Amino acid sequence: MFRLAVVGAGRMGQLHLTVLREVAEIEVVGVVEPAWQVRQQLERFGLPVFADVPALVASTPVDGWLVAVPTPAHLQVVMELSYFGAPILCEKPAGLSVGEALQIGRVASSTGVRVQVAYWRRFVPSLKLLRARILAGELGTVQSIICQQWDEAPPSQAFRRSSGGIFIDMGVHEVDQLRWLTGSELDPVAAVGRIDPASGDQDSAHGLVELSSGASGVISLGRFFPGGDLVAVEVFGSRGHERLVLVDPQQADVAQRLALQEQLRDFIAGGSAGATMSDAVAAFRVAEALQAELA
Repeated sequence: MFRLAVVGAGRMGQLHLTVLREVAEIEVVGVVEPAWQVRQQLERFGLPVFADVPALVASTPVDGWLVAVPTPAHLQVVMELSYFGAPILCEKPAGLSVGEALQIGRVASSTGVRVQVAYWRRFVPSLKLLRARILAGELGTVQSIICQQWDEAPPSQAFRRSSGGIFIDMGVHEVDQLRWLTGSELDPVAAVGRIDPASGDQDSAHGLVELSSGASGVISLGRFFPGGDLVAVEVFGSRGHERLVLVDPQQADVAQRLALQEQLRDFIAGGSAGATMSDAVAAFRVAEALQAELA
């Protein structure tokens, strides 16, 4: 049994804890959450809860860590955990900037700790099949790919002010997905967006990138999709076309939950299919450039 500790129990952390109930190979040995209000919400999981990492480490052995703290705390938490020697699965985007992602990579390299980044799209079966078809040439020469992510409603104003912007918070998923699907690197071309005056964050944005294969990519992001979340990808090739809807209001987050389970299984098995810190840095470079276009 793999002994996993979870650090951070906000929205994403609690989703992971719910998903972990379905992964029989993993035992959650504890949860670290500094906010006492959030710690009270964790009673429903029936798990040991600690205010900080040293308290958990003093209480139980740990085989691996899942980091789901807010993005501005990724660097500090991963640096702290890396010195305990166990592998780390860090929620995307693994830092708040290219510089922070590079620093996490250096710390992981110097300590010898494996850091995997939680880009769960890589574990969606339909996307894995689409990737195999693209790389095998079944759709012919890929002309264009459109990636969409539209949330049901915006997060809190406090979150929006500290998230780094819509391309950092949301768009890195699409950037990583484009690189992984096609095996191509991306060159940012342009971006436009509509700003929320209260937070300075974008309510919606569209980015245009050129793939090293010569194809074009469009990243469509939004914070208003009444009824539920939407995640979709559409590929136009010289011999074929495919559109996949990964998340929609009718199916809720079923696909995401199943992918999170497979991501966890991959992580405890060594992370051969997961995103590396090099992948995270590459996605960050593109997302930062697109975000800068909106400034």
